[in-house]
Amino acid sequence: MESFIFDFKQDISFTESFLATAATAHGEQMRTKDWFLWKFRDNPFGESILACAKENDQIIGCVAFGMQDFVYEGKVIKAALSFETFVHPDHQGNGIFKRLIDVAETEARRRKIVFLLNFPNFQSLPGFIKSGWSNINCAEYWIRPNSLLKLILRIRELKTSFSPTLSGYVRKDIEIEELSRPDSSFKSVINREYILWRFFKYPVAEYAVIQQDSFLTLGRVGKRGTLKEVQVLFAEDSAGRHFSVSELFNLYKKESGFDLLSFPISRKNKIRNKLMLNFFIKVPSQTNVTFKILDEDYDLDFTGLELSAINYHTY
Repeated sequence: MESFIFDFKQDISFTESFLATAATAHGEQMRTKDWFLWKFRDNPFGESILACAKENDQIIGCVAFGMQDFVYEGKVIKAALSFETFVHPDHQGNGIFKRLIDVAETEARRRKIVFLLNFPNFQSLPGFIKSGWSNINCAEYWIRPNSLLKLILRIRELKTSFSPTLSGYVRKDIEIEELSRPDSSFKSVINREYILWRFFKYPVAEYAVIQQDSFLTLGRVGKRGTLKEVQVLFAEDSAGRHFSVSELFNLYKKESGFDLLSFPISRKNKIRNKLMLNFFIKVPSQTNVTFKILDEDYDLDFTGLELSAINYHTY
């Protein structure tokens, strides 16, 4: 077994093997080369780190991190989010996962990445903890029904997982102003180039898009059982104005006709108090949030990290 950092010029011939093994490991349909290049190569924040393992010229595992700038106390810092993790079922239990985490972290340090952020499932979580990652209990999930009666009649469906509606539709009429406004928060940078790449160049789900003057918000559409749910990914105003959650609720109601409107966020997200005041209900979250600081010159306080569904929705 050989481990290496994927080079998008020299190693592109391994793309099909990468996609086939990922599909096998995840039990999903095989993705396309266009999707691979869009997700891992074309990110406006930079090419992803793909720590891969191969055997007999076949990819058997990968730990990948995508570049993502964050703002912390008014300054922009380089970070990376987990984009992909898999090991072929025939090779699991051989320490490949741990080895690839170490290879990816070494490359991240070489690229001057300040910290890594990951949202592992409960199966992958122990591997990250053993590799020195810290787990923070900050993820929350807030919902509000369109009809309380309908929710009561289908209350058991809240226990089912959210399943996004897949879509290849590309909206052509979108015009986005610059959205990034560094402030005192600790959160990911959301700018025009990133939004266009992330949601409109190669859409992987159905998105509800609401745009009014300088205000833009996107929601991911899907199902929770038979209930139609819209997860609000982000809501930003380039003019810096505060928006009303009540108005946001009504805008999404008109745009998508949802049964549930949801906000997967972190405990320190500033919208949290607004959700509580607008009759949103907190339900159990299945999201784990882990981080690892690579540059000790930065004294980062992760208790103040603001996350939203745009961070949790990792393609």
